[in-house]
Amino acid sequence: MLFHLHSLIQGSQLQMDAKERILSAGRVFQPDLETIQDLRELPIEQLEFIARQQIARHRLYSFVQGGMSGSGGNFVLGADMPAMAVINLRIVQLVAMTYGFEVNTPFEMMVALKVFHTATMPSRMQSAGWEELKNDLEQAEDYYFYEGNDDLTDVTCLNSQSNRFSRVWRS
Repeated sequence: MLFHLHSLIQGSQLQMDAKERILSAGRVFQPDLETIQDLRELPIEQLEFIARQQIARHRLYSFVQGGMSGSGGNFVLGADMPAMAVINLRIVQLVAMTYGFEVNTPFEMMVALKVFHTATMPSRMQSAGWEELKNDLEQAEDYYFYEGNDDLTDVTCLNSQSNRFSRVWRS
């Protein structure tokens, strides 16, 4: 499901517009930027500035989404988890693009999904997730096809999300 959600977001016009906004922001610093990969030539401070803009926009989206889910109603409550997944997966994609990584190749798509998965894990398990991801990146020989472990979800991820949901539901 995450794979299809990633592909759906990646192919949307909203994502194409965001990609152009990122490139436009990069052109402020370097006018001859043409592709996402060209962003890698910018200093890290400038990339952080562009990434913070994307993160701030998505914090606003999360605030609105949280307010809507907190207002009650069965439909809004049922849409809460998918909306959170879309918002968070999209910001992972946008931050990756900001740093010059096009997330439409199989390798970069799996890395983005693994970043999303590790970020949703319980805090006590995130360290192991980041280590596994770093090991996958170090062992990669071909940066087009992903050859590592492609398990994205497991029981711990689902337990973490259901625990968050039940805490919100009780309050």
